[in-house]
Amino acid sequence: MADGKERDILAADVLKVIGESVVRLKNEPLTAFLSLCGNKYNRELMVVGRAANGWMDENPTSAQKLSKLSEPASYANRVLDYSKEDSDEMAWVVNRWGNSDGYNTNRSPFWRVSKSVLESLTEPNEDWSSYLAWSNLYKVSPVSGGNPSNRLCDAQLAGCIKLFNHELDAYKPKRLLMITGNNWATGFVGCGKASTPKLEAVDWVGMIPNSDTKVVVAKRPEGRKEAAWCDQVLEGFIR
Repeated sequence: MADGKERDILAADVLKVIGESVVRLKNEPLTAFLSLCGNKYNRELMVVGRAANGWMDENPTSAQKLSKLSEPASYANRVLDYSKEDSDEMAWVVNRWGNSDGYNTNRSPFWRVSKSVLESLTEPNEDWSSYLAWSNLYKVSPVSGGNPSNRLCDAQLAGCIKLFNHELDAYKPKRLLMITGNNWATGFVGCGKASTPKLEAVDWVGMIPNSDTKVVVAKRPEGRKEAAWCDQVLEGFIR
């Protein structure tokens, strides 16, 4: 459900700024991301990660390319087109569940716990991912995978916060699950110690100001017992 305004913020406040920071950044192939929304999204759950772990690997951009006048807008258009390739933007998660040729979403702890949390909140559905909205805090990351470097995060932070706030206005989720950890979420939501519940997998619970959106900031699930992780996240939403 990414729109023209999202594209414009990406171009002017993220990609253009990265291009202006070229002297401080590694010259590596980069990809950009815009939020996706299933065609059955009903506001029950939006999930957010840190950054896309590999995305749009054909014809990548770079900080050097983004320093050219026309590249930020041109690349932002390509990212928006890519996000709207399918009529159901989130169907790819179910379609790649158990995939033996390429990326298998069932091997991703992020998608496994997202499925479990959603199915605990709503009726289980074969096309469960179509009920989700999904985004990442940082919109630009290396094409090769992995999280952006500290310098790349710093260059795009202000623009990514602006995009994040626009996404919340557009999706208005009842529940926002940030699978990022507190250290990544700080700056995007007001993570304060006073609101931190005593749950091992959960760093912070709070509300988005002037909305009915309940936020749970959770630790990453890798290396944890996923059933217990999900139970604690669900308890966080109840508190």
